[in-house]
Amino acid sequence: MKKVTFVDLSPYKGGAEISIEKLANTLNESFIIDFLVSDKKIWDLNKDINVVSLSFNKKSLLLTKSLVNIFLFLAEIIKNLKNVRVDSQILISNTFKSHVFVLFLKIFKKDFKWIIIERDMYENLFVKVLKRFLYKFSDDVIFNSNFLRKKYGMRRSKVLYNIVDRGSECKKDFKTFLYYGVPTYEKGYDRVFEVFEKINSLFKDTKLIIVKKGDSFFGKECKERILSFDLCFKSYDEIDTVLQESSFLLFFNRKTETFSRVVAESMSYGVIPIILKGNGMDDYVFNGYSGLVIESYDRDIILHRFVEFKKNFNLERISSNCKKVVEKNFSSEKIKKDFLDILGGKI
Repeated sequence: MKKVTFVDLSPYKGGAEISIEKLANTLNESFIIDFLVSDKKIWDLNKDINVVSLSFNKKSLLLTKSLVNIFLFLAEIIKNLKNVRVDSQILISNTFKSHVFVLFLKIFKKDFKWIIIERDMYENLFVKVLKRFLYKFSDDVIFNSNFLRKKYGMRRSKVLYNIVDRGSECKKDFKTFLYYGVPTYEKGYDRVFEVFEKINSLFKDTKLIIVKKGDSFFGKECKERILSFDLCFKSYDEIDTVLQESSFLLFFNRKTETFSRVVAESMSYGVIPIILKGNGMDDYVFNGYSGLVIESYDRDIILHRFVEFKKNFNLERISSNCKKVVEKNFSSEKIKKDFLDILGGKI
């Protein structure tokens, strides 16, 4: 059985980490797996996966990509190189700083097949050029959506979607709305209150659920706004129940959103996403079939489109289609087969 090493140096667990964790657990029957990480505590991996914590300073992993900070990070890499034993045929790196670390392993350690998984848009031209330089040393580059692959313009690359588990069966009331995810500009949280306020004024008995990680999230928004409706706050520990209860996901994303685990996971429960066009979700959210796709960020246009959508479409059928799309494209069996097909040409 071949040996594979995954590398992810993130000091916190976000969508990228959840996705690589699920991939490693799914491939565990086909490969002997090592996992190089910065902190064992954040991972939930199969017991027979060997997890190795590196001695990276947490601050160096959180540093931004300025020139000074890059040199500090490189010093941390050199410190760790002597403590890493590489005896795998394949190394898979997840996220930018993991790619940089594996480049040094490639140069100084031994020959292995290196696969880069790219999940992020480049921040500027410098980062784009730097990433493309890294890609030249790798044997394969995998993007998590066709949208992202096209943005980088790389022919020598593959697309592998994230694994999304099947959601619980549940019946929808088509009155309950949800915002689920970190409140950032990229995810359009600043439009959620404005749009729902209008929806709430047009339709009776509607409810907005906000899923948050901590008390500080959305605190400022709630203090600065005089809301005409009550908010229902839930924690991430309650997400299964929340997704069963919710009918619509308000997720007014920008074009930097390259896949969105939040959207796909919600759809697996039959939650209908309301999103903006032009990002990684174009691969699986189809207007009038598996969601409502809007071309404008304007509040009134969003509201008008939603009213038409609710009036003219069979919402139960669309909710069912959401679950079918996720099951067809993102099941662990499908992604495992796709990944083994990718390796077939290289190993």
